[in-house]
Amino acid sequence: MMLKRLETFYSCLLQAIWLSIFLTLKLSLPAWAADCTDQKVITAYLEVGKGSESFKDLLACDNDAIPTITIILETSDDPLIRGSAADALGEIRTAADISVPVLTKAFQTDAHPAVKFRAISALAKLGADAVSAIPALTAAAQADVSVNNAVAQKRAAYALGKISFALQGKMEELTQSELDEIIQNLDLAVEVLTTSNSQVPEIVTVQHIDDVQVSLKALTQYRQSLVLSQLRERFSWTWLSHILLWLVLISAYPKYPSIQAIFFWNPWVRRLLGVGYVGIALTWIPFLRTKLFAPFKDSLLADADLENFSEQNYFSDMVVNVEGSRNNQPILTAISAIKGQLVLEGESGLGKSMFLRHLAKSSNRILVFIPAKRCNKGVMEAIQAKLHGAAKDADFLRSLIY
Repeated sequence: MMLKRLETFYSCLLQAIWLSIFLTLKLSLPAWAADCTDQKVITAYLEVGKGSESFKDLLACDNDAIPTITIILETSDDPLIRGSAADALGEIRTAADISVPVLTKAFQTDAHPAVKFRAISALAKLGADAVSAIPALTAAAQADVSVNNAVAQKRAAYALGKISFALQGKMEELTQSELDEIIQNLDLAVEVLTTSNSQVPEIVTVQHIDDVQVSLKALTQYRQSLVLSQLRERFSWTWLSHILLWLVLISAYPKYPSIQAIFFWNPWVRRLLGVGYVGIALTWIPFLRTKLFAPFKDSLLADADLENFSEQNYFSDMVVNVEGSRNNQPILTAISAIKGQLVLEGESGLGKSMFLRHLAKSSNRILVFIPAKRCNKGVMEAIQAKLHGAAKDADFLRSLIY
């Protein structure tokens, strides 16, 4: 009877101590959720010694229960209670930033193997949210002849596989630096697990290693694809910026002689800054080719003297004989527009030059009119002279014309 009374007394005393500790610490804890009254939390707290089942009420309070469970894990003298607290933290996944450091400290410093095991198991349950624990778990998975650490070592190897596997589902949420750090840590984990497997294969198995390696491979491939995607994006923006730069230059080209001379008619600048494709585009795209000659339109047609040319002085009834044909044709029918290479032969005074002036005046294209007397040094040289010295690159000019 006396023993029963003493047992009841110590039970009440223990509950009173737990209650006093809780009420003292409760003053510094955040307010509980509306459905987590003080009485509910106090009751759950006092019942905590009865096993992990008593944590259900605390778990119902979710984040609000974290401070209380953390206190239990760090202050309780009973390893069963500390283990139950670790289990509870593994079930509340919405406050991993608080619980992961506490669980990591528990399996690193707690002297009881069961608490270590349950803390590591809780980290495994948290999955990708426990990524910060990878270095500590890797250290725990290292080969150790101590029987006390064997269970925790095996569980650490298992947790590394669970966490790394869970990370595959959150790859797209990781930043580049986070991904690099995780891959580096998992690389080390594989190395440690491989070494441990060679020394204690019954504890750290090949399956443990494969679990981490599969996830590491997936994360590495994702990082590579991410890097390639970033390079493609940068490459695209670089090329787009380069193209926009040259479009601005070509737009400003007609008004600024310095741009004409430096960027377009200087062969070295055009090739180096144009990265090869600008010169090709200028040569083969008609619009750009026309743009290059647009500032010199008046100079190119200066010898035609079109301002003083009168259509009334042009003999529209002139006929020509097309080579290979037996019949004569009106010249306007035979040569309706300037197209390709054409030679018009005839005696002096028949109106050949007048007809060419007519074609030049009626055409919307960029043309050059050069009397034969100006071609004493060559046709290309005569054209180059009309470009006011800007066209210093004779080879480029030849490629534009032909």
